[in-house]
Amino acid sequence: MSLILDLIEERFGKGSAFLASSMFLHEGDRSVAGLRTRTILPIAKASARLHQVTDLMVDMIETPVPIAQMAAQSGLSLSSMERLFRTEAGMSPGRYFQMLRLTRARDLARSTDLEVQTIALRCGYANASALGRAYKSAFGGPLRPFGRGRRKKT
Repeated sequence: MSLILDLIEERFGKGSAFLASSMFLHEGDRSVAGLRTRTILPIAKASARLHQVTDLMVDMIETPVPIAQMAAQSGLSLSSMERLFRTEAGMSPGRYFQMLRLTRARDLARSTDLEVQTIALRCGYANASALGRAYKSAFGGPLRPFGRGRRKKT
């Protein structure tokens, strides 16, 4: 899997490799307890500019910055970035970034025994409550519907 992800990153960028790794980990996990477990899929014919911005977003999952700052770092105006995402990704850049962060949170919740507070911090949320509200709004249920991984580390 690492080799495939390296090839995807080399050809399509970090953002696509990140999303592909999420698909590999959870392909068979699409309907957990009736939740909407959609994820962001790599955009098949995305422009190099969109790949550049999504790579930046992946790098900033843990320490998010305002979308306007990301646009500036990418050499785009905010309105150009909005158009780019609406045209190629079908959603706003803010929504796309939020879904990247929530997808990362889901990956960590399902593949580790980290406490939800730690997952929240690793995904740029101030606390577990903020992450929980955002996750429930996006996916229709709790981050860990079956209580998996709530053990305390000793």
